[in-house]
Amino acid sequence: MQRAADHILTYDQYAAIEKRGFAMPYIVEVECADQKLLFYGSEHTNDPAHPQFQDIEKRWRTFVAEAKRPIALVEGRFDEVPEKETASSTTSIIDGGEAQFVVHLARRDGIAVVSPEPDRAWEANQLATAFGRDSVVFYYFVRQIGWWQRIAKKPNIRAEAATILRLMQKAYQWNNVDFSIKRMTQIHKELFGKPFAWDDAQWLYDITTPVPPDYLTNKIARRSGELRDEYILGQIARYWHAGRSPFAIFGAAHAIRLEPALQKLHNSSSKPA
Repeated sequence: MQRAADHILTYDQYAAIEKRGFAMPYIVEVECADQKLLFYGSEHTNDPAHPQFQDIEKRWRTFVAEAKRPIALVEGRFDEVPEKETASSTTSIIDGGEAQFVVHLARRDGIAVVSPEPDRAWEANQLATAFGRDSVVFYYFVRQIGWWQRIAKKPNIRAEAATILRLMQKAYQWNNVDFSIKRMTQIHKELFGKPFAWDDAQWLYDITTPVPPDYLTNKIARRSGELRDEYILGQIARYWHAGRSPFAIFGAAHAIRLEPALQKLHNSSSKPA
């Protein structure tokens, strides 16, 4: 018997769709009586003027008014952001894009909000079995720097990076790994033969995207995405089978890859991944 996760598109299948192009936002909807699922495949942006945010709020208002027992599911760990930092819609968007904006909406309206992401240490250890601890730490480091350069524009990015590395060290408890910025820049030189460029957002994106898998870091990104999407699907299915109505917001690639599996949720006999 097929698992729900068996219906997730591969990254090669996703790449073919990406090549053809697709509408943004990418919306997946499932409905069964008054129980609903809305998976909002977003464009990552921190611009409060972007029309996406009006669309999110409009869809959110309709969803919570019509859906049975709604719950918000957000990408990343934005459900952990202190409430005072999500009181303002504009500040939420600037600080955390569309995910933190939905946290703002959910808290404003008294709706539960959670992150259906796998445990950080579990994911890191899964990746390390295939790619090694040094490479995994470097991947997470460079992915975060790239996100900050494209989205958040952190003014003191080196200090923020050092903090992220310390948090990883505490979470993973890998005593044989050097979690210093110096070591991360050395790994970059070893992998790519050139110095680490803190402000080259395009390069940082190119080496952390799962498509195409040109570099080791792309391969890690691909496996990370597979682990995440399988886990996210399982969490959505768990809430669905508990009678909840999930409003999920993730990047569009997640929506596209998960769509075939999510469409199976209307079948009450389907099981969580």
